[in-house]
Amino acid sequence: MKHNRYAPPTAPVADISANTPLVKRPLQVAVAVALLWISMGVALAYVIAWLHQTPQPILLVFILLLSWLVYKISQGRNWARMTLLLLVVFGLVAIGLRFQRLTALNPVLSAIQVVQTALQCASLYLLFTGPGRDWFRSPTGS
Repeated sequence: MKHNRYAPPTAPVADISANTPLVKRPLQVAVAVALLWISMGVALAYVIAWLHQTPQPILLVFILLLSWLVYKISQGRNWARMTLLLLVVFGLVAIGLRFQRLTALNPVLSAIQVVQTALQCASLYLLFTGPGRDWFRSPTGS
C-alpha cells in the first residue's frame, strides 16, 4: 500500500480554547483568588451597610467590576492583575484621606473596610511574588 503524500496528517489534532491555561495555576494564585472572592463578600457587606445610611448604587456596579477582574485574574490575565493593583492603590489613598472621618461616623464600616483592604493587599502580595508572578509571566497571561 502506497503512502499518499497529499493526505492530511493522521496525528490527533484538537483546538484549545482561549480560556484553557497552558500552565497549571499554582496554589499561591488559587489562594490569592480565594482571598479576593472573600474580599468581594466583605465588600458586599460593606455596601449593604453603607446603602442603609445613604443609597449609592454605583458601589454595586463597582463590586461587579471588581468581581469581573477577579474572574479574569483567575484565568491568568495579567492586565486584570495590573488593573486590580491600580484600583487597590487608589483605594488605599482614598481610605487614608477619609478614614478618620469614617471611623468617627461608623466604626463598624471602618472595620469592614480594614478587613477588605487587608484581604486585597494579601492577595496582591501573592499575585506579585514567587509562583504567582511567574505564572502571570507565562503564556497564560495576556
